[in-house]
Amino acid sequence: MSGAEAALLGVDILCNAMQILTFAKDSIHVYRNIRDGRAPDPNLDSYLRNAKASFDEMNQTAAQMRPLTKEQQKIVDVGKQIHDCVDELQQQFSKLHVDDKSKRGFHGRLAASKKSATALWRGKELQGVESNLQRHEQLLQSLLLDRVCSQSQAAELTSLRSFQHVHGALQVIISRLGDSSAKVSELLTDLSSDVSNRLVEEHATSQKVIGDRIGSAEDSVLQSVSQSLDNLRRELLAREQVKSLEKQQEQLLSSLRFPEMNGRRNHISDNYPGTFAWIFDRHTSLHLNAISSSGSEQDDQVPEDTKSSEIGDRGSEISAANAKEPGFDCVSCWLESDLNLFWISGKPASGKSSLMKFLASNDLTMGQLKAWRTDIQILTHFFWKPGQLLQQTVKGMVLSLLHQVLTAMPSLCQKLYTTQPSTKHKASHSDWSLHELTETLVWVLEASPEDFCIFLDGLDEAKDLGNLLHPDWTHSGVIHKLLKLKNVKICASSREEHAFGSFFEDVSRLRIHLLNNPDITLFIRERLDICGLGCRDRDQLILKTVERAQGVFLWVTLVVDRLNRAIRQGYRTMEVLQQRLEQTPSDLNTLYTDMWSRAGDDGQLPNMKVAASLYFSLIIMARSLNDYLSEGCYFWSSSTYVYSLLTMAIATQDESLETILRTGRMVAVEDLLSMCSRVENEIQLVCHGLIEIKSTWEGDSIFDGDERLRTQNFSMVDFIHRSAFDFLVDTELGRECLNLCILSQSEQTSRLVAAHIIRARFFHLSEFARNGSRPIGLRYPYHGTVCDLYLSMAIALSINNLILTEESVRDGLLDVEIGNMFFYLRFKEITGQNPLKCFKA
Repeated sequence: MSGAEAALLGVDILCNAMQILTFAKDSIHVYRNIRDGRAPDPNLDSYLRNAKASFDEMNQTAAQMRPLTKEQQKIVDVGKQIHDCVDELQQQFSKLHVDDKSKRGFHGRLAASKKSATALWRGKELQGVESNLQRHEQLLQSLLLDRVCSQSQAAELTSLRSFQHVHGALQVIISRLGDSSAKVSELLTDLSSDVSNRLVEEHATSQKVIGDRIGSAEDSVLQSVSQSLDNLRRELLAREQVKSLEKQQEQLLSSLRFPEMNGRRNHISDNYPGTFAWIFDRHTSLHLNAISSSGSEQDDQVPEDTKSSEIGDRGSEISAANAKEPGFDCVSCWLESDLNLFWISGKPASGKSSLMKFLASNDLTMGQLKAWRTDIQILTHFFWKPGQLLQQTVKGMVLSLLHQVLTAMPSLCQKLYTTQPSTKHKASHSDWSLHELTETLVWVLEASPEDFCIFLDGLDEAKDLGNLLHPDWTHSGVIHKLLKLKNVKICASSREEHAFGSFFEDVSRLRIHLLNNPDITLFIRERLDICGLGCRDRDQLILKTVERAQGVFLWVTLVVDRLNRAIRQGYRTMEVLQQRLEQTPSDLNTLYTDMWSRAGDDGQLPNMKVAASLYFSLIIMARSLNDYLSEGCYFWSSSTYVYSLLTMAIATQDESLETILRTGRMVAVEDLLSMCSRVENEIQLVCHGLIEIKSTWEGDSIFDGDERLRTQNFSMVDFIHRSAFDFLVDTELGRECLNLCILSQSEQTSRLVAAHIIRARFFHLSEFARNGSRPIGLRYPYHGTVCDLYLSMAIALSINNLILTEESVRDGLLDVEIGNMFFYLRFKEITGQNPLKCFKA
């Protein structure tokens, strides 16, 4: 190492020592500012950090020069001592400093005051540090600088080309060492000025870098926030759109929904276990259909409503057409084929509706339909003549089908709004015309990506399908338009009436009354109490019963009950049972006539016919009341029907209306249960199977009430079949039966209303139903939601002078109804009106 290089390293050690000394003095200045309450120098951290860096650099340089000269070692020792002073200043500063955040509040100000007081006590320590620094400065002055770097060596160093690459502070010292009069204090002044300039430059550079980074970060944050806000707006907008679409969809579906939409289907009993299994057996089905197409059954093909030779010839033609292609009469074959129409026909009460329900809900049906089209949906509608108006009409059918499609595929609702904007304004089924409904149904079926198999049951029970042969007729045209769609096939059922025989003349068909003998046999074997008979006698009795049934399942049900009743009375011999069987008419109407004429057999009591007539009349009256109430009640279902077992038990009491109402205020549950048991037994005794009591829990979830009466409240008392209803209202003997009722129509209605008032004591709308409810009906002269739905139904009947013609009776019922304080207060709370004045206005 040359002398100049050694001198350069020595000067570097001296430079680092002087820098440590400079930073120490600056730190003392900052310390005084903090102690005196002035703001600290923002460069304090830089002073302390640079002092540390100079100390480290001095040590590294000393390590490179070893061994050091005596003077160089003294300079290193002085640098260490100065660095120790800096460490002491840093410790004092940490004890004294209180940041801005901690100064906030009372406790912060108190802490600052305490530390200021502490600083006053530490003034002596500061003076000691200052004295030490002055001593170290003098020590550096006392050293012979020319021994570190002589004047000639300094001159030599400044002439070197590499001198320009030495950092600024070292250049200043070397240049000053070229002057023989240079002192440490002067060097420190120059060094301090250079360091300050460097700090200013570094601070400006740092400020610029920080500003650039802050600006970039700010732009990034603003961009991120803006993007987040945009995403949030889009998400909120999407949610609002979804809510709006859901609301529109619900409004559309609500406009299509009517209370009795599924009533008929739910009323149909499930098929007896083990029956209808043959429908999916191709071999059995083909064999049975071949039998049904044989000439021996020609007479059965004559429609029920006429016996003309023309109709008989037409029936033969239908049979001949089917006989030519027996395979098409196989239901399974049709389900898999491209044929779009199938007809299930049969005698009244032969099981057509049960078969249609079985087919529509069986998984095997869907499996075989997938051989026709892979993506398929099953739709159903069950007409019902004794039901409400929409259950009897084509409009009800279209409402039901359209509701099913849109419920399964809500995406079509939005497309429908675009193509048919008028649908947005539909609020109830009364807002739709049949033409609008038909066009909408056709459009939806065509727009759907799925295919459809529609099961239509009971075409003969529809009021407006008597002219199916005429596609130009408004109602019949709906069926024709559906059959023109390539993605739709229809399976329909009806009685074998002339109009339907003509319409279905050239299509595949199945005559159920000729195919259900195996099912009837199974039913008789399991239901007839014939354990006391020998095997041969038992089989013979079953065979004769099946032969006389002629495929009418209801006839078998009634006859089996009749035979079982004889067996329970002790008539167990084969001769007596055969005699009873032979005396039973095969025709249903004749059977009903025979059943009615024998109504007093069990004791020959004339009042049994009167009792039976009362039940028949009350059920028919209840049907007409349901027609009125269902149009205004949004919670309508079989659970709200007037003719529940509980209602019938109350209405048929052998008391006056006034007594029924008076005792009804205090009647106990036990008394009502006893009434229901009496009525149930009496119906079985006097009605001879024409009336059945059937439990239904449809709509049960919307009611809360006494659990002990729940079964009785949701058990419906109704005719066993439509044919029984037809017998009573359409035949002379049936009308004579109804005329035996001791109550007038007004009295019947009053008793049913009274039964609803008492019923309301024990059952009311659940909280869930009340929260989601709407007014009971706009057609009634009052509005508002009441939690006693049964009571509100009674009021709706009471205020109609066409239903209750006697004003005194109406006023008496209204007084009782409004006497129910809960309803009174609830009505007044909602409407702000006096219900008594409102109802009697």
